[in-house]
Amino acid sequence: MHSQFVILHRKKPMTFSPEELGEGWSIWATCLRSLALSFVDQNELSGKAPEHTDVYRGKEAYSFLLEIICGLHSPILGETEVFGQFKTFTESWMKSEPLSRNMVQSLFADAKKVRQLHLSGLGSQSYGSWVRRNLNKCTPVHLIGSGQLAKDVLPWVLKSEAKVNVYCRDYAKALLTLEAHSDQLRFYEYQNGPFQISGALVICAPISSDEIRESFQISKDLRIIDLRETSHVDLIVPEGSQTVHHLKDVFKELEKSKSAVIGKVAKAELLIRELANNRFYGTQVRPFGWDDLCA
Repeated sequence: MHSQFVILHRKKPMTFSPEELGEGWSIWATCLRSLALSFVDQNELSGKAPEHTDVYRGKEAYSFLLEIICGLHSPILGETEVFGQFKTFTESWMKSEPLSRNMVQSLFADAKKVRQLHLSGLGSQSYGSWVRRNLNKCTPVHLIGSGQLAKDVLPWVLKSEAKVNVYCRDYAKALLTLEAHSDQLRFYEYQNGPFQISGALVICAPISSDEIRESFQISKDLRIIDLRETSHVDLIVPEGSQTVHHLKDVFKELEKSKSAVIGKVAKAELLIRELANNRFYGTQVRPFGWDDLCA
């Protein structure tokens, strides 16, 4: 593996610009961080790192990047969205920097190994996966809202639904926010109701229960997933009258799985260090000694 691999890292809102870094750098940005990647002479970089910047070199750079694409630095631990973003970035990175090709292949292979061994199931730490599980194959799916929460939830719902009905206050704004999925969405302005709905209703907007009842004719067999902060006090239907999942149910499930998540992440971090060491030095680090070979 190339020992001159370097990553410069800044947390948002700070970013890098091509003008600041000069030639030889490729910039990858996520919603949380900005990274500049390059294969530069260590002496050339020494003392020249930009201000307010973390610098990772060689094996440490590889480990850090692998942790990021495995979702270990994401708010939802183990999420896979960041890997998809990195995969898109590598298409341009490999074209502009031939030295990156072998590293990209190694990162993809190692990320797959880490996820299979230690991170499977951690996607359940997201709102979207929780919603998808609790939809329980109900169809059609109706979703109220077009903000960030709706944007996070929709990709999960669309994994099992060809089309989703989205109800919003402003169609033009909703289309702009949810543009990436617009081909799979039907948009309605809920104030034009009442709409007669069945299947499942997912609420991702701070709308009152009075507004919901005015805008929708709620059937008795409608499954409701209510992600409003006030869902457990501002009831849409009488308690116990039909299936309703509240935001507090999400928090309960995440709390129950917290200890298991911490254990999985610790094992993933240990494996990443071993994989990076093996890539750069061709040896394996066994933190528990040779006895773990016989475990």
